[in-house]
Amino acid sequence: NQVKNNALELACSDLNGDCRQSQCCKSPGQTCFEKNEFWATCQDDCAPGVRAEDEDQEPWTCRALGHRTTFPAGCTWAGEDCSQATMCCNLGFMCLKKDEYWTSCMQKEQGPWDNLGKPQAYVATPEGWNGTHFGDWRSEWELEPAPGAPLATTSLFCFMAVMADGPERAL
Repeated sequence: NQVKNNALELACSDLNGDCRQSQCCKSPGQTCFEKNEFWATCQDDCAPGVRAEDEDQEPWTCRALGHRTTFPAGCTWAGEDCSQATMCCNLGFMCLKKDEYWTSCMQKEQGPWDNLGKPQAYVATPEGWNGTHFGDWRSEWELEPAPGAPLATTSLFCFMAVMADGPERAL
């Protein structure tokens, strides 16, 4: 899978390069946007029309060629190889070594967790696993309230999801 990702990354276009052929971008969060049949380049977003900085003053169509390049998670999901990114994405999972060939995110704690971070239960390392611990899970961060904003009670929770090709991008 890593070899496939590296090959795709090499085939994708650099910032300010013509991406009409590759229809993909190396930079996370960017999409290949078409100006016209002769030029397209990787950008965060695109507004159709003429741009003051363009010498030719031809309008951009802003037709997306391909999909937005995803942002790397920076962590590994349960059951996946965590030998490179040793932080696990799942709460309660740790990057553990099975043997010389396999390292994976395995569940070691089961919630809910108390205010001090103690789990309701601990999960034993699977039989046959070496158990060498390489990393923990990604933590959650408590956010400070906006100044002057009313405080929410514990019945209100805020979640943020960014869909790579969805309408959330415009928000």
